Amino acid sequence: MTNGILEVLKTLAPILPFLILCFINKKINLNKNIRNRQFLMPIFALIYVIVCMILMNYAFDWLMSLAHQVPKWLRAILNASWMPSGLESFLRRYGSPLYHNFLQKLDWEYWIFYVANIAGMLIYFIYKGICLGFMRVRYTKESALHDRLSGAFYEYFTEKSVWCLKDNYTQPRLMFKVVYYVVVVIASILMLVTGRLYANMILADIYFPFVGVVLIGELYFYLDGITKNEYTTILGEDEESYKVVNYSLLRKYLRNIFGDKLLSENTNVNSST
Repeated sequence: MTNGILEVLKTLAPILPFLILCFINKKINLNKNIRNRQFLMPIFALIYVIVCMILMNYAFDWLMSLAHQVPKWLRAILNASWMPSGLESFLRRYGSPLYHNFLQKLDWEYWIFYVANIAGMLIYFIYKGICLGFMRVRYTKESALHDRLSGAFYEYFTEKSVWCLKDNYTQPRLMFKVVYYVVVVIASILMLVTGRLYANMILADIYFPFVGVVLIGELYFYLDGITKNEYTTILGEDEESYKVVNYSLLRKYLRNIFGDKLLSENTNVNSST
């Protein structure tokens, strides 16, 4: 049973970094009260995915050639004659086992596939951060493009000077949320299957599941703003209230506790000095 659990953990280990990055991707967004400014992000994500589809195979081949060079570089360093004796003994003690027991036996065709997907996500984070920074600053004021595109999904809450998601998009938001997590699960499964098929030379063309997570994610993240009903402020003794709560049901419990000390219904309290 222990061996079986270890095999399962070994199988799932390659996709754990990918799942962590999917969680981080959900956190890299504008605040919900300015999520409307993120309206161009699905378009920017589509551009990134198209570029990846064009260049990813070349990048993957480059990563493969680079990975195959690492053991050669390490072997050359271990056999270098110019190296100081202290450093040479250190590398031979720790570098030689690393080379013979790990790098030389590593299935590069299998692992480089996961490295490529993770690298694609990390590069996207940098790209996304730049795009979000641009949109945060650019659309602080009114813009015809923003009003035309983002205005289809968000409405301006005049009383609080904030753009809120329209109520009729709360259900699509929930749908995209479910779809996003389903896509993450499917992409993880595809990574496991595709990586193994490619390593065994059964699959000729490589597939990068992270692109689906990027596209669907940006659609969900954009709709994951805040609605008027969800927008509440707690500012000390703020006289404005956007959430009405009926506390009359608490009266009978308070009466049991405080008895006749509780004010009667419809009692007016006037203070005089």
